[in-house]
Amino acid sequence: MLRSIDDAVIALDVEGCVRYLNRAAEGLTGRTIEDVKGMTAEEVLRFREQTGFASSEMYTAKELVRPDGRAIPVEETRSDIIDDRGTMTGSLLVLRDVTERLSHDQERRELLSRLEESNAMLERFAFSAAHDMKEPLRAITGFGELLRSHYASDLDEEGQSYLSEMVSGADRLSNLVSDLLMISRIAGSSPETSAVELEPIVEAAMKDLGHSINENGAIISLKDLPAATGNPNQLSRLFQNLISNAIKFQENGESPEIRISAVRNGDSVIVTVRDNGIGIAEEDQGKLFELFGRLHGVSKYPGTGLGLAMCKVIVEKHGGRIWVESTPGEGSSFRFTLLAA
Repeated sequence: MLRSIDDAVIALDVEGCVRYLNRAAEGLTGRTIEDVKGMTAEEVLRFREQTGFASSEMYTAKELVRPDGRAIPVEETRSDIIDDRGTMTGSLLVLRDVTERLSHDQERRELLSRLEESNAMLERFAFSAAHDMKEPLRAITGFGELLRSHYASDLDEEGQSYLSEMVSGADRLSNLVSDLLMISRIAGSSPETSAVELEPIVEAAMKDLGHSINENGAIISLKDLPAATGNPNQLSRLFQNLISNAIKFQENGESPEIRISAVRNGDSVIVTVRDNGIGIAEEDQGKLFELFGRLHGVSKYPGTGLGLAMCKVIVEKHGGRIWVESTPGEGSSFRFTLLAA
């Protein structure tokens, strides 16, 4: 059976001398059993250690140097041969030629390198294009406001409606471009992180949303927010988006109630932002964190549709994950993980 398997198998006695080579071992080492009789494994197998490919706890990665000087990258495993009385009678040495695998690994590394370069180029293009769009959008909004302030009385009701739609559309597109720029900046860099207290970060986010909180009568409570590892500015943006969504997605007349809490779980902190909003059907929950993963029309729930996608990018850049647990009509719990401080 050993004769026909693909891996090179070498049997050694208790003295470490070679007693058997299967066909694959003869091909790999360039020697026959007659060549190696009486030789130790060290005499038969000459290894070069520095090969530039990874070792693991299971395998020892080496280069086997044949008598003709050709070096072959191999993985090596050893196991003892124990008889019925528990006595060691020898050992088996198994060698596997990993030349093809290393070739595939190199191709994969080159492909990943090209993909990273392409992604970086696309990010630069997206950033530049979005940045260049801001100026004409500001011009449209500015001239639209001038028309409204100086010539509104000359326009009939339909003309004023057209003007309002133009200015509103330019504002929405400007907000969309701003969010895209923000996502591009976050995705294209690694955040500088440190140990931070979450409660002051949430309070800063609430201060920025003060007008919306007061206008909608939102009640926000904080509980058990420990220290975590993160970037204060990005985490503040994360909480702003989640709180803003909790305020926005309410049934008419409902006062938003938002509870923010956290628990320590090993090396992680699991943060929960719980609301009493309209909830999300299970089949729609997977779309939420996609770019433009909007579930409702702009007319009913305004926004760019990028808020939760930005949350996902921020959390993943912090080495965590984000998900939602929700039932329609019963509110939603957005949860994400951060590294503990």
